Amino acid sequence: APSAGRVWCRDRRRQRGVSRLRSSSAGTPEESSSSSSGGPPAEVIGDVRDFRARLISRSEAGCLTTAEPEGGQAVSAEPWAYETTLLEKGSVLLGGLSQEFGFALRQQYFHKCVVVLVQHDAHFTKGVIVNRPSRRTLDGWTVWLGGDVCDGGVFASGRGPHGGKRLDIEVLTGLERGEGLEPVVKGVKRCSFETAKRLVAEGAARQSDFWVFCGYAGWVPGQLAAELEKGSWLVAAADGGSLVKELLAARAAAEADAGKLDDGVATWTSLMRRIGRTSEASWTPHSLDDDMLRIWVDARLSQPKLDAGALARNARERKRADEAMRKLAGNKPGEPVARGALLAGHAVGTDFLLERQFLHKSLCVVVASSEDVVVA
Repeated sequence: APSAGRVWCRDRRRQRGVSRLRSSSAGTPEESSSSSSGGPPAEVIGDVRDFRARLISRSEAGCLTTAEPEGGQAVSAEPWAYETTLLEKGSVLLGGLSQEFGFALRQQYFHKCVVVLVQHDAHFTKGVIVNRPSRRTLDGWTVWLGGDVCDGGVFASGRGPHGGKRLDIEVLTGLERGEGLEPVVKGVKRCSFETAKRLVAEGAARQSDFWVFCGYAGWVPGQLAAELEKGSWLVAAADGGSLVKELLAARAAAEADAGKLDDGVATWTSLMRRIGRTSEASWTPHSLDDDMLRIWVDARLSQPKLDAGALARNARERKRADEAMRKLAGNKPGEPVARGALLAGHAVGTDFLLERQFLHKSLCVVVASSEDVVVA
C-alpha cells in the first residue's frame, strides 16, 4: 500500500482512446501526514485530482516524473477532464447511452444529464444535475432542476412551488472563501440556501455567484455501482474551473433566448468530448430521446411560477375539456356522463406525451357516473 500522503499510479490501461488510472491514497494531501523520509511532491499539494490529471497527461507523453518544478512553485493547472473508474465526492456522472429503454417515455430529465456528486460515502451518494436550467423562481432566486428526489413539486405540471412535497435545496458556487462554504472539488463549493442569502445580504456575494438547485439524485449503497455496470453512467473527473465554466455557459445559454430554454445537451456534449468520448457524443443528435427531452424542458422548466393568469387559463381549458366530454357522451350541460358512454382519448398539447401515454388514442367505457366523478 502507498505511504500516507502519497499517490501512485497502480496500473495503466487504455480503453476507447482514454487513459484510466486507478489511484490509491489515504485521503487528500491536507488530511494525510507525509513522512519525514519523503512527503508528497509539491504538485500534490492542493486537490489530489490535479495531480492525477497531471499523471495522465504525462503518461500520454511517456513521462511520469513527479519532480518539483524549478523554483519550488507548483505548475499552474490547465483546465482538464478525464474518464475514471473512481467514485468520490466531486466526481462527475455523465448520462450514458446504454440504458435498456432510455428516457424517451419516462424521467426525460436524466437523458444526457451531467451530475456532480456532492456526497459519496458508505451510507449514501447524493448528486445534483447541473445542466437543467429553468425559469422557475423561489424567493426571488432562479432555481434549476437538481433531481427528482425532494424537488418540492417546483417543476411538476400545473403546480406552484412546494406542491405539498418535501423540498431539498442544493447550492453550488465558485466563490473561493466565505463562512458556511463546504468544498466539493477544488474551485467548487456547496452551501445552504440560507447561507447564500446571508452572503448576498451582507454584500459578500451576488446572486449570480450561486447556482440554486431544487431536488437531487440519490443512490443507496451498491445502487450506483450496479448502474455503472449496466453502462447507465460514465464517471469523469474535472477541475473546478471547468465545471464553473460549464455552469456559466449553461446560464448564458438559458438567458440568451427568452423563447427557447437551453436543454443542457451542449454541456453534456462538451464534457463527453473532453474525456475522449467524441464518437458517443455524436451518436444520437435529434433522436427520439433528444426530442422528448426538448418537449419536457419546454413543458416543465420553461414556464415561470404559475400566476393568476395561468390558473385562469388552466380553468378555461378544463371547462373546454369537460364540455368536449359531455358532447362525446351525448349529454346536456349539467348532466352526468351516462353509464356505457364511450370516451375517445384526445390529447391536448402534451397531455399524453410526457406521461400517461396509455391514454393516447384510447377508448374508455364509462362504468359509473355522478355529478362529481366519472369512472371509466
